[in-house]
Amino acid sequence: SEGGVGSLQALHALIREQVLHYDFQFYSQPVPVNLPVVVLSAGRSVLREALPLSVPLCPASEAASMQAVQAAVQAAEQEGWLHQARAFLNQAASAPYVLEEGMAGTLQEEFLSARKQDKSYGPDQFHNKLTLARLAALSHGEGILTAERWGYVNALEQRREARLRVV
Repeated sequence: SEGGVGSLQALHALIREQVLHYDFQFYSQPVPVNLPVVVLSAGRSVLREALPLSVPLCPASEAASMQAVQAAVQAAEQEGWLHQARAFLNQAASAPYVLEEGMAGTLQEEFLSARKQDKSYGPDQFHNKLTLARLAALSHGEGILTAERWGYVNALEQRREARLRVV
């Protein structure tokens, strides 16, 4: 329906542009927001095109059924794991974090090298990786990005991208 399409477009704008469009019947007013979005989906999400990052499930066994996955998500919710993850992401947004000049130069060189190897690799992908690096450092109690932590994030990204190719 028209309302459903409009709602889906509003969700896309919220996720991609961090803008909510308020409809005042005669005109629409865009309002900037700071609203991080995490989507958990049992199947392919209708929002997948708007999401900057997708992490496909990597089940521990081939026999993991959809019911087993749903039970695991419900258990995580009941045990408070999802709440803890949301709280960490909220706190990480304002946590002190430093990107030293030497590391910034290394990252710039890596970005240029990645662009030479793959012309489709752009600032958005690099920004996502920098965000993951920041979260990885903070989750390990580090307020600074080190070469070791950057390598760790690159290894995680390679594994995630390999899962995307399989899905």
